[in-house]
Amino acid sequence: SVLDRCKVFLSVAHDEYWTDTMLTNGESARNRGVSMAFLSGNALLHAVNLQPASASGQPNRVFNRDHYMRDTGRNLMGETTYGPGNGDWLVTQADHWIFEGTGLKDGDVLRNLVGWEYHGPPFAEIEGLEVVAMGEVHAFWSSGPGIFGAVVYPGPKNNWVFNAGTIYWSQALSEPPGHVPAASSEHRTLGVDARVQQITHNFLQHCLEDSTLTFKGGR
Repeated sequence: SVLDRCKVFLSVAHDEYWTDTMLTNGESARNRGVSMAFLSGNALLHAVNLQPASASGQPNRVFNRDHYMRDTGRNLMGETTYGPGNGDWLVTQADHWIFEGTGLKDGDVLRNLVGWEYHGPPFAEIEGLEVVAMGEVHAFWSSGPGIFGAVVYPGPKNNWVFNAGTIYWSQALSEPPGHVPAASSEHRTLGVDARVQQITHNFLQHCLEDSTLTFKGGR
Protein backbone atom coordinates (compact mmCIF):
# COMPACT_ATOMS: atom_id res chain seq x y z
CA SER A 1 0.00 0.00 0.00
CA VAL A 2 0.96 3.67 -0.19
CA LEU A 3 1.66 3.64 3.54
CA ASP A 4 4.40 1.08 2.91
CA ARG A 5 6.24 3.57 0.71
CA CYS A 6 6.26 6.77 2.76
CA LYS A 7 7.86 8.24 5.86
CA VAL A 8 5.11 10.78 6.60
CA PHE A 9 1.36 10.50 6.03
CA LEU A 10 -0.68 13.71 5.67
CA SER A 11 -4.37 14.08 6.50
CA VAL A 12 -5.40 17.47 5.12
CA ALA A 13 -8.49 19.66 5.61
CA HIS A 14 -11.78 17.71 6.02
CA ASP A 15 -10.80 14.05 6.28
CA GLU A 16 -14.03 12.82 7.87
CA TYR A 17 -14.75 9.47 6.26
CA TRP A 18 -12.54 6.40 6.76
CA THR A 19 -13.24 2.70 6.54
CA ASP A 20 -12.36 0.54 9.52
CA THR A 21 -9.64 -1.02 7.36
CA MET A 22 -8.15 2.41 6.68
CA LEU A 23 -7.96 3.09 10.42
CA THR A 24 -6.35 -0.30 11.06
CA ASN A 25 -3.81 0.35 8.30
CA GLY A 26 -3.10 3.81 9.71
CA GLU A 27 -2.44 2.42 13.17
CA SER A 28 -0.18 -0.28 11.73
CA ALA A 29 1.78 2.31 9.74
CA ARG A 30 2.29 4.48 12.82
CA ASN A 31 3.40 1.46 14.82
CA ARG A 32 6.06 0.53 12.28
CA GLY A 33 7.49 4.06 12.08
CA VAL A 34 5.41 6.19 9.70
CA SER A 35 4.95 9.71 11.05
CA MET A 36 1.55 11.38 10.66
CA ALA A 37 0.38 14.97 10.35
CA PHE A 38 -3.31 15.64 10.82
CA LEU A 39 -3.52 19.11 9.27
CA SER A 40 -7.26 18.74 9.48
CA GLY A 41 -10.44 19.01 11.50
CA ASN A 42 -13.46 16.71 11.88
CA ALA A 43 -11.23 13.85 10.73
CA LEU A 44 -12.08 10.20 11.47
CA LEU A 45 -15.64 10.90 12.53
CA HIS A 46 -17.59 8.36 10.47
CA ALA A 47 -16.67 4.83 9.49
CA VAL A 48 -18.03 4.04 6.06
CA ASN A 49 -18.73 0.96 3.95
CA LEU A 50 -17.67 1.00 0.31
CA GLN A 51 -20.20 -0.20 -2.25
CA PRO A 52 -20.14 -0.83 -6.01
CA ALA A 53 -21.62 1.74 -8.38
CA SER A 54 -25.29 0.99 -8.99
CA ALA A 55 -25.04 1.65 -12.74
CA SER A 56 -21.72 0.10 -13.72
CA GLY A 57 -21.03 -2.28 -10.87
CA GLN A 58 -17.54 -0.83 -10.52
CA PRO A 59 -16.35 -1.59 -6.97
CA ASN A 60 -15.74 0.97 -4.25
CA ARG A 61 -17.49 3.90 -5.98
CA VAL A 62 -20.21 4.59 -3.38
CA PHE A 63 -20.11 4.71 0.40
CA ASN A 64 -22.58 4.86 3.23
CA ARG A 65 -22.05 5.86 6.85
CA ASP A 66 -21.89 2.86 9.16
CA HIS A 67 -20.90 4.02 12.66
CA TYR A 68 -18.99 6.69 14.53
CA MET A 69 -15.26 6.17 15.01
CA ARG A 70 -14.67 9.16 17.31
CA ASP A 71 -13.28 7.01 20.15
CA THR A 72 -11.13 4.69 18.03
CA GLY A 73 -9.91 7.57 15.86
CA ARG A 74 -8.73 9.43 18.96
CA ASN A 75 -6.15 6.73 19.61
CA LEU A 76 -4.50 7.49 16.28
CA MET A 77 -4.98 11.27 16.06
CA GLY A 78 -4.30 11.95 19.74
CA GLU A 79 -7.53 13.88 20.30
CA THR A 80 -11.24 13.94 19.57
CA THR A 81 -13.01 15.07 16.40
CA TYR A 82 -15.80 17.69 16.47
CA GLY A 83 -18.15 19.54 14.16
CA PRO A 84 -18.44 23.25 13.29
CA GLY A 85 -16.64 25.81 15.42
CA ASN A 86 -14.49 28.90 14.86
CA GLY A 87 -11.78 30.64 16.86
CA ASP A 88 -8.14 31.54 17.32
CA TRP A 89 -5.29 29.00 17.56
CA LEU A 90 -3.82 29.69 21.03
CA VAL A 91 -0.23 28.65 21.73
CA THR A 92 0.24 26.88 25.09
CA GLN A 93 3.71 25.31 24.86
CA ALA A 94 5.94 27.66 22.91
CA ASP A 95 9.15 25.95 24.07
CA HIS A 96 8.27 22.83 22.08
CA TRP A 97 10.53 22.15 19.08
CA ILE A 98 7.58 22.46 16.73
CA PHE A 99 7.63 26.25 17.33
CA GLU A 100 11.33 26.79 16.62
CA GLY A 101 11.90 29.84 14.44
CA THR A 102 8.32 31.11 14.70
CA GLY A 103 8.85 33.75 17.40
CA LEU A 104 5.66 32.58 19.09
CA LYS A 105 5.23 32.76 22.86
CA ASP A 106 2.75 31.15 25.23
CA GLY A 107 -0.52 33.04 24.94
CA ASP A 108 0.06 34.18 21.36
CA VAL A 109 -2.76 33.50 18.93
CA LEU A 110 -2.97 32.72 15.25
CA ARG A 111 -6.17 34.56 14.52
CA ASN A 112 -9.14 32.83 12.89
CA LEU A 113 -7.13 29.68 12.20
CA VAL A 114 -9.56 27.29 13.91
CA GLY A 115 -12.56 26.26 11.79
CA TRP A 116 -14.72 25.24 9.94
CA GLU A 117 -14.52 22.11 12.10
CA TYR A 118 -11.90 21.13 14.64
CA HIS A 119 -10.34 18.65 17.09
CA GLY A 120 -9.96 18.91 20.84
CA PRO A 121 -10.17 17.17 24.23
CA PRO A 122 -10.55 14.59 25.58
CA PHE A 123 -7.03 13.73 24.50
CA ALA A 124 -5.79 10.19 24.03
CA GLU A 125 -3.88 8.61 26.89
CA ILE A 126 -0.64 8.20 24.96
CA GLU A 127 2.73 8.37 26.69
CA GLY A 128 4.60 11.52 25.75
CA LEU A 129 1.58 13.33 24.27
CA GLU A 130 1.94 17.11 24.60
CA VAL A 131 -0.76 19.74 24.08
CA VAL A 132 0.94 22.55 22.16
CA ALA A 133 -2.14 24.71 21.55
CA MET A 134 -5.59 24.88 23.13
CA GLY A 135 -8.36 27.40 23.54
CA GLU A 136 -12.05 28.20 23.31
CA VAL A 137 -13.98 28.25 20.06
CA HIS A 138 -17.50 29.29 19.20
CA ALA A 139 -19.03 25.84 18.70
CA PHE A 140 -22.16 25.99 16.54
CA TRP A 141 -23.35 22.62 17.85
CA SER A 142 -23.22 23.65 21.54
CA SER A 143 -24.92 26.19 23.79
CA GLY A 144 -21.52 26.96 25.32
CA PRO A 145 -17.97 27.30 24.01
CA GLY A 146 -16.09 24.35 22.58
CA ILE A 147 -12.42 23.63 23.19
CA PHE A 148 -9.98 23.04 20.36
CA GLY A 149 -6.56 21.49 20.83
CA ALA A 150 -3.37 20.70 18.93
CA VAL A 151 -1.10 17.87 20.05
CA VAL A 152 2.21 16.19 19.30
CA TYR A 153 3.15 12.71 20.44
CA PRO A 154 6.04 10.33 19.74
CA GLY A 155 5.49 7.08 17.89
CA PRO A 156 7.22 3.83 18.84
CA LYS A 157 9.87 3.84 16.07
CA ASN A 158 11.43 7.33 16.12
CA ASN A 159 8.34 8.72 14.41
CA TRP A 160 5.95 11.52 15.35
CA VAL A 161 2.27 12.42 15.17
CA PHE A 162 1.09 16.05 14.96
CA ASN A 163 -2.57 17.04 15.06
CA ALA A 164 -3.12 20.71 14.19
CA GLY A 165 -6.79 20.43 15.13
CA THR A 166 -8.36 22.56 12.38
CA ILE A 167 -9.63 22.24 8.82
CA TYR A 168 -8.26 25.71 8.07
CA TRP A 169 -4.58 24.83 8.62
CA SER A 170 -3.86 24.55 4.90
CA GLN A 171 -5.41 27.99 4.32
CA ALA A 172 -2.34 29.46 6.03
CA LEU A 173 0.15 27.42 4.00
CA SER A 174 -0.54 28.51 0.43
CA GLU A 175 -2.71 30.72 -1.78
CA PRO A 176 -2.61 29.23 -5.29
CA PRO A 177 -4.05 31.25 -8.19
CA GLY A 178 -7.82 31.44 -8.00
CA HIS A 179 -7.98 30.41 -4.36
CA VAL A 180 -10.92 31.84 -2.41
CA PRO A 181 -10.21 32.07 1.36
CA ALA A 182 -12.49 29.93 3.51
CA ALA A 183 -15.16 31.80 5.42
CA SER A 184 -18.43 31.48 7.27
CA SER A 185 -21.08 34.08 8.11
CA GLU A 186 -19.00 35.32 11.06
CA HIS A 187 -15.44 34.15 10.44
CA ARG A 188 -12.85 34.50 7.66
CA THR A 189 -9.38 33.01 7.34
CA LEU A 190 -6.54 35.49 6.98
CA GLY A 191 -4.37 33.95 4.29
CA VAL A 192 -0.80 32.65 4.32
CA ASP A 193 1.00 32.87 7.66
CA ALA A 194 4.76 32.32 7.78
CA ARG A 195 4.48 30.99 11.33
CA VAL A 196 2.11 28.22 10.26
CA GLN A 197 4.46 27.42 7.39
CA GLN A 198 7.38 27.23 9.84
CA ILE A 199 5.49 24.95 12.25
CA THR A 200 4.68 22.61 9.36
CA HIS A 201 8.28 22.73 8.13
CA ASN A 202 9.61 21.97 11.61
CA PHE A 203 7.38 18.94 11.97
CA LEU A 204 8.13 17.46 8.56
CA GLN A 205 11.87 18.10 8.90
CA HIS A 206 11.92 16.48 12.34
CA CYS A 207 10.08 13.43 11.02
CA LEU A 208 12.45 12.96 8.09
CA GLU A 209 15.58 13.44 10.20
CA ASP A 210 14.41 11.03 12.92
CA SER A 211 12.97 8.36 10.63
CA THR A 212 14.64 4.96 10.59
CA LEU A 213 12.51 3.71 7.67
CA THR A 214 14.35 2.65 4.53
CA PHE A 215 13.05 1.72 1.11
CA LYS A 216 14.47 0.11 -1.99
CA GLY A 217 17.31 2.23 -3.31
CA GLY A 218 18.16 3.38 0.22
CA ARG A 219 15.78 6.37 0.24
